[in-house]
Amino acid sequence: MTNLLHAILALALILPLIVLVIYVLKRFSNLPGKPAKSMKIIDRLSIGHKEYILVVQIEQEKLVLGVSPHAFNTLHVLKSEQN
Repeated sequence: MTNLLHAILALALILPLIVLVIYVLKRFSNLPGKPAKSMKIIDRLSIGHKEYILVVQIEQEKLVLGVSPHAFNTLHVLKSEQN
């Protein structure tokens, strides 16, 4: 009986700790599936099977990228539209 009580108390202490660690990791890190806030895909144009052109904004800079299954190539860097 005492062993069962110890096991239940141990689980009662460890499970909330695991939940807290998972919450902190999700909240304070860029886990897969969570897009970076400083990077946005502005437009995408398919030019073939698994090949496309992307316009990506990273902070104040926009890049035109050629994307294939084997490579990313910078095609052009767009000028900033600052006044």
